[in-house]
Amino acid sequence: MRRILLISTALFAVCLAGAVGAFAQSYDFEIVSFHAQWRHGTLYAIGEIKNTGALAGSPKVEVIARDKDGLLIDTVDFWPNGISNLNPGVSCGIKYPVTEDPRAERLYIRIVDVSNFN
Repeated sequence: MRRILLISTALFAVCLAGAVGAFAQSYDFEIVSFHAQWRHGTLYAIGEIKNTGALAGSPKVEVIARDKDGLLIDTVDFWPNGISNLNPGVSCGIKYPVTEDPRAERLYIRIVDVSNFN
């Protein structure tokens, strides 16, 4: 059985430019769960992401695979919900192929951007 270390940056917030004080609205997303799964020779990132903010948006995540010594194996970035916005309070699943390299032993995930697709 392969052991994989999973590390996530769980929270992400972006305030709208020009928003001040109590009227500030922000995109807030949280990685609720995250794990890896080998399927047919491919390592997948599996999990859930939730919109914890006040605005609808679509988060972009980056997943990095590293070997036992910490060397970079592969990196992917993607929108778990595609070009559909997540409304406040709504979650979506994460399932994405990361690498086929068997040296991958550690996965890191973080939210890198948020877009609003109208």
